[in-house]
Amino acid sequence: MGLVRLDASYALYPEEQNAVAKAVPKRRIEFASGRKAARVALQYLGCTAGPIPSATDRQPVWPEGVV
Repeated sequence: MGLVRLDASYALYPEEQNAVAKAVPKRRIEFASGRKAARVALQYLGCTAGPIPSATDRQPVWPEGVV
């Protein structure tokens, strides 16, 4: 599955949408902008861009080898 756009600037993968499905629009945009920034940082580290899901404690689940 691909990204789902909230608007022209912010997009979430379906795995990420669940974390903010019931949130107000402002919070959804905050969450999406954080995920966008994290994906850019991960690309600088050589990781492939992809979903960053949330754990049950709402912390991001980083790709293998990233802390």
